[in-house]
Amino acid sequence: MAFSVLLLDYDNSQSHLIQSQFQDAGYNVLIAKPNSDKAELLRDHRPDIAVIAGDSPDAIAACVEIRKHTTLPLIVSTKKRELVNEMAAIRSGADDYMELNLDAPTLAMKARRMLGLRGVHPILESTDREIFMDV
Repeated sequence: MAFSVLLLDYDNSQSHLIQSQFQDAGYNVLIAKPNSDKAELLRDHRPDIAVIAGDSPDAIAACVEIRKHTTLPLIVSTKKRELVNEMAAIRSGADDYMELNLDAPTLAMKARRMLGLRGVHPILESTDREIFMDV
């Protein structure tokens, strides 16, 4: 069973990298325009996890909007980690916040871990073990 990711990219530069990381990990990826109706996307596509790329006020507002409709895991990914933006994202409903630039493979592993904690996905697979062994 392939898991699905809803990706909302608010800075128009990370979606390609995020999409490839999740596809390489075996996920189906739905890239949605930031101005899309989040309730409709969640209802029609039933993603397993959502990723919001960007730290603009609109991205933070998207966390709030998504939380109105679901409790699915939600990760905010940014180019630059800043404490004020991280705190705003977590307060707005994000489960995790991370810098993507140097750590793109970690995003898919964090998603897998979140789904594993909810009992819908194995937490650590052989590909993850190989990545950890290389560190």
